[in-house]
Amino acid sequence: MKDVDVICQIKSDGSIIPIRIKLEDEEKQIQIFNIKRYKPPKECLQSDRGFHSLGRIPSTNMMDFECIIEIFEIEKIITLRYLVSSHNWVLVT
Repeated sequence: MKDVDVICQIKSDGSIIPIRIKLEDEEKQIQIFNIKRYKPPKECLQSDRGFHSLGRIPSTNMMDFECIIEIFEIEKIITLRYLVSSHNWVLVT
């Protein structure tokens, strides 16, 4: 997992819409990607055995967003994980 900066919209109902990500590539260059489309998040719980998807269960501590970005005119699917308790975003590899 790699930390990323995410610009998102938070709607009045509390739902989150990721809009853009910013990350450092292997050459230490900053790259910015617009999110073309995304699937509504899956909420997950972390345990000593890793992360477990639980569907839409309240009071979980992270949300996974499956997003599509475009790299050199090729669409790529990525997963962004929002860690609710620390307010951090990570790119799941």
